[in-house]
Amino acid sequence: MKIRTILIILASLSFISMSSGGYLYYSSLKESGLKEAHREAGSRTKIIADHIASNLSEYQKSVKALAGLRELKQLLASKDANNLEKANKILDHFKNALDVSICYIMDHTGNTIASSNRNSPGSFVGKNYSFRPYFLQAIQGNPAIYMALGVTSGKRGVYFSHPIYGELNETPLGVVVIKSSTGEIEKEIHQAYEGIMLLTDPHGVIFITNDKNWLYHVIWKVSSEESTAIAKTRQFGTGPWSWIGLERIDGNSVIDRSGLRYKIHQAKIKNYPDWSVIYLHDTRSVLKRISDPLFKTSGLIILVLCLLIGLAVFFLYREASYDIAQRKRAEEALRESEERFRNVHDTAPLAFVVWDIDIRVTEWNKKAEEVFGWAREEVVGSNFFDFLIPEKDRPHVEDIVNSLLKGELQSRSINDNLTKEGKIIICEWNNSLLHDKDGNIIGVISLGLDITDRKQMEKEKENFQTQLQRAQKMEAVGALAGGVAHDLNNILSGIVSYPDLLLADLPEGSPLRKPILTMQQSGQKAAVIVQDLLTLARRGVAVTEVINLNDTISEYLKSPEHKKLKFHHPAIQVETDFEITLLNILGSPVHLSKTVMNLTSNSAEAMPDGGKILISTENRYVDRPIKGYDDVEEGDYAVLKVSDIGIGINSEDIERIFEPFYTKKVMGRSGTGLGMAVVWGTVKDHNGYINFESVAGKGTTFTLYFPVTREEIDDASLIPIERLMGKKESVLLVDDVEEQREIASSLLTKLGYTVTTVSSGEEAVEYMKVNSADLLILDMIMHPGIDGLDTYKEVLKLHPGQKAIIASGFSETHRVKKAHRLGAGQYIKKPYTMEKIGVAVRAELDK
Repeated sequence: MKIRTILIILASLSFISMSSGGYLYYSSLKESGLKEAHREAGSRTKIIADHIASNLSEYQKSVKALAGLRELKQLLASKDANNLEKANKILDHFKNALDVSICYIMDHTGNTIASSNRNSPGSFVGKNYSFRPYFLQAIQGNPAIYMALGVTSGKRGVYFSHPIYGELNETPLGVVVIKSSTGEIEKEIHQAYEGIMLLTDPHGVIFITNDKNWLYHVIWKVSSEESTAIAKTRQFGTGPWSWIGLERIDGNSVIDRSGLRYKIHQAKIKNYPDWSVIYLHDTRSVLKRISDPLFKTSGLIILVLCLLIGLAVFFLYREASYDIAQRKRAEEALRESEERFRNVHDTAPLAFVVWDIDIRVTEWNKKAEEVFGWAREEVVGSNFFDFLIPEKDRPHVEDIVNSLLKGELQSRSINDNLTKEGKIIICEWNNSLLHDKDGNIIGVISLGLDITDRKQMEKEKENFQTQLQRAQKMEAVGALAGGVAHDLNNILSGIVSYPDLLLADLPEGSPLRKPILTMQQSGQKAAVIVQDLLTLARRGVAVTEVINLNDTISEYLKSPEHKKLKFHHPAIQVETDFEITLLNILGSPVHLSKTVMNLTSNSAEAMPDGGKILISTENRYVDRPIKGYDDVEEGDYAVLKVSDIGIGINSEDIERIFEPFYTKKVMGRSGTGLGMAVVWGTVKDHNGYINFESVAGKGTTFTLYFPVTREEIDDASLIPIERLMGKKESVLLVDDVEEQREIASSLLTKLGYTVTTVSSGEEAVEYMKVNSADLLILDMIMHPGIDGLDTYKEVLKLHPGQKAIIASGFSETHRVKKAHRLGAGQYIKKPYTMEKIGVAVRAELDK
């Protein structure tokens, strides 16, 4: 055979062999690259959908808590200015605390009656959103999540709605809505991706995307009926919503109008039906990423190989050199391929950690370096237990690792991890197994996300919920106290008030004076019990008297209550350590004495075998906030401490000791469960703070902080009865309780006034139409019929400038203050005493 033919055959065989090898190599690389890109895109789509679902769920919890607040229910029940102001404060607080766009309330017709943007040009107040699905769903009793364009603002937002129920929880009174921005969702969607990421509604309308040209288009072709349905909701403005031209080729591929093919990955958003995250992955970009470097390299290789083949025919001795050159080029191509892989995993947004069956790190990307602080060179080849897992968590993590390596895959776990600086962070890990060609497990890929900040926010939100629940419990007790206080005060009025009339008719030396005084003091103590309940309700504790805690404690230690405590606990020793120059405070002596009594009684109960109780006071300047059960702010304080060496408080009871009706004692015998709740309420009424320290088996110390005043204590003295006497002035007394009318009438008659009584506001108005009175005494709360404020308004129409004073068994309310603004004089708190009613009447008449 001619040499020329041999050369052609050899060259042809070499070319065919080279071409076949190149094609097989490219096909393998292409298939592997497409599979990896497809898997990564699907995983990324699911992670984003899960993050969006988690974000929506957290806000839904917040709107549920907001809907349960009493102030919102009161506004929907009675739309007066006071209720509106309270509701607006709540809305402002939630808006700022949650960092959302707007919080607002709609009544049952869809009219917005309160909103955190009420002072802005685009205020929602007065707008009607009854057509919005989130309102229609919530007013039917079903919470809703609704993503849409704002009708008023024209901005995208997520609306979280929840029904607001009345006291009977039957039919919603209205709906509360939290509108948050789409910023967090947009961050997820707008991350650096090769393809197009979309968030679509059930009709396929594109609500958020990283391709602005597709925004508010529809991903799939829709019928005219569907387009009309979209328009009616006004969810995405007025349209039109053009079709972007995508059509499905098969289950996971689509093609657009230009013929461009995409791999499509779709993940539903949990708890938000039919909304989806869709990722369109351009297959050409993946192939281009694989083929460009390959063709660039192989073109040069082919040229070189052709030259080598030609030279090899004539220079066979260079065959060895050719093999070496080919090997070097193959190694270079492999290094370039590895470098491309390194670039992909180094730019991943998650910490990328690969470890083998010996728990040794084999891969560690730049995000892992950023999160944990360890350079790749420091950790590759090391056991990750040695530097990544805190000592206390190693048994738990070992169980997870063993399960993974046995094939019992736990795809997700949350663990504490260590950084290089020794800081503990919280990471969420998603794990996938690696297998060899025979199916054996050879390692694990772990993708980690630092969620420390998110966990901290969840903890802060949980603390806020705890404080909210604590306040709601106190409000429940307040409702109970308010319900009984009026009737109890009416019952006690006779016991407290009639002794004044009896004592006025008795000579100084009468043996009856002492038992009558004792009866009056007992009634006053019963009235104090009612005030204890009101203390829990945070209603009506007057803290305007200048007092010194040393005096209050000393008076308690001389009281019958303390003697009774000593009788039941004879082995208890009470010692005091007072600061002589203790600063004064503004307070209520009765309630502070009750506080000392409750703390001392608790300490005695904690030492059944006896022991020492130390009551101490001191002046203290707090120059920086003190963290504890209460966060004590900066300022000057008079500090009261009560310490014992008793059994202490168990850890499970610490969070509940201030709850109303919570007690470890026997109810009705050694405790009612109100003692520590009264202490808490009293401290709060005095604008103070409370902290405590307790060690089981060693004792407890309660520390109470009261803001000081620079005012001095005034000496109180009884007012001579001559200064209270009337001059036959006419007084019209209005009260719906007969016993109260009789008591007040007797006291005023005794003081020299001409008294006329009526039993309702309506009777008073009729009387004043044909008569006049120098002074009206109006009970604020009367059932049924108009109350004291409305009565006074009607009388003023008949007699402008009419003098009046207000009386009630409750504390001074906003309606009492309205009466003051209309011209009413002093406010008298029942039960009546001769001095109290005499001073108020004389002061108003002498104006």
